[in-house]
Order: sequence, then C-alpha cells, then structure tokens
Amino acid sequence: MLEYTAENLENIRYIKAIWGEEKESVHWWNPYFVGIFANAGESTPKEISIENGEEFYIPMYDSAKLLLEAKILDQIGIEVEGDIIWSLVECNDENVKISSDNEIEISSDMLSGTTITIKAENADGTLTAEKTITLKAAMPGDTDGDNIITDIDILHIIESYGKTIDSENRLCDVDKNGTIDIIDLAYAARYKQIEEK
Repeated sequence: MLEYTAENLENIRYIKAIWGEEKESVHWWNPYFVGIFANAGESTPKEISIENGEEFYIPMYDSAKLLLEAKILDQIGIEVEGDIIWSLVECNDENVKISSDNEIEISSDMLSGTTITIKAENADGTLTAEKTITLKAAMPGDTDGDNIITDIDILHIIESYGKTIDSENRLCDVDKNGTIDIIDLAYAARYKQIEEK
C-alpha cells in the first residue's frame, strides 16, 4: 500500500493527483483507489476587498448616491459572510458623508480632483481595507450616465433636438444654455471623437 500526503496548503485551492504516465510506456500503472481522505480546514476571514473603482464621476445635475461595495475573503480568496462597516478616513470636502445604507452622495457642485479615502472593516475590527477615490468631472455629452460618449448619446441629442428641457433630456443640453440645439450636437460629437482617439 502506498500513502501520499500533502502539507502546508493554506493558500491552495485545488490538488490534482496523477498516478502513472502514458508518454513512453505501453503498460502504465493505473491503480484502483481504495479511498481518498482529506482533512479540510475551516474557512477563515483573511482580507477585505473593496470593489469600487478609483474614480467617482460628478453628476452634471443634482446629486448621485453611489453604493460602497466590498467583500470579505477567506484564506483561498472565497467570499465569506460578514458585515462590513464603512467610515470616512479623509476627504477635502466636508459635505461628503457615508449614509447608514453604505452610500456616498456626490453632488454636482463638488470639485473635480477631490479625493475621498474610505475604510471598510469587519464587525470585530480585525480586518480593514482602505481606498482613495478621486472625483472626476462628468463627460459632457454623456446622456445616459455611463461616462462614455457613444452613438446612443448622439442619437438621444438628435431625438431631443428643439424640445423643452425636462428631467429626461437635460443631459442633452451639453453647454447648459437652456436649449438643445446644433451646438450641443457638435459638442457631443467632438467629445466622442476625442474620446475615441
């Protein structure tokens, strides 16, 4: 009987056992398994991964609530259950707050370049992670809020051309002069061209 063991597998996800090779041998050994036994360790929270990117876009009008997202990961990178508590470490705008719903509200009057450092920690405070996020100006001509100017945005401006500005089409007023006209279309087309280079 042969017995194989493997140790120090703290960060290992999978183990593959191969018996014999068929490369140069006509008769290669293929044993029958009597049994395979493994002692699996318990999942232990090891780190917090903040999922938000490094930039938040400032809305052109009003404000936007952005959800803070993070995961608690175990020793092999699998997500485990657990509450995450958010806090603000540093921000050069005193109006920025984190709500009880784990959201940050970004208003249109905030300045591009403002930095926000957030911290996520698990309920017992044994794991923490920080990330610095920079506020970036919204892209003029982006009418659907995805921070990219595409043909869809251009089409939305064309469809809203000459119409009264309302909450549905106000992002089509690229120059914010109160009318949706050829100037807005030209601006959006130009920004799209620059972005594609």
